[in-house]
Amino acid sequence: MVSVSKYQDLVRRQCIFLDIFKLILEMEIKQKSHVMWPQDIALFNTMATEFSSENEKEFFAKMKQKQEYEYTCAGDLVLSELSNDLHIYIVRIDYDEYLLGKVEDGKKRNETHFQSLYNLLNADLKSLSLHDDEITLQAWLREIDYKGVEYEHNYDYI
Repeated sequence: MVSVSKYQDLVRRQCIFLDIFKLILEMEIKQKSHVMWPQDIALFNTMATEFSSENEKEFFAKMKQKQEYEYTCAGDLVLSELSNDLHIYIVRIDYDEYLLGKVEDGKKRNETHFQSLYNLLNADLKSLSLHDDEITLQAWLREIDYKGVEYEHNYDYI
């Protein structure tokens, strides 16, 4: 049987934890947006009006939101290798850094780190041994109309 004083102590600790949690949430709500790279800001401004499809418009709107406000330490899967014939994957890390690679025979191959979405989208897939033709990632995503892109796969929350 738990004594009254131990129960009171437990309740007091839970209240302290809840107060701390509330303060953290309040700080996150007040947090200003992440400062993005100038080339990403220009890219988002351009793509807000010069998109090639509704899927591209959605991609840039959601990626802008993620880069501004959604930090990830465990990684945010943007494109799974299982969702495309080339087995290319894209993972967002931190706010605006990306990993681009390919999975062959169950192993990661040719993984490259990019400091910004702009640099990622302008990467030549052939030079990275990810595609047989010279094509940028953005051009390839347009070809597949952003099929397979995920917006709710942040490993921090899964």
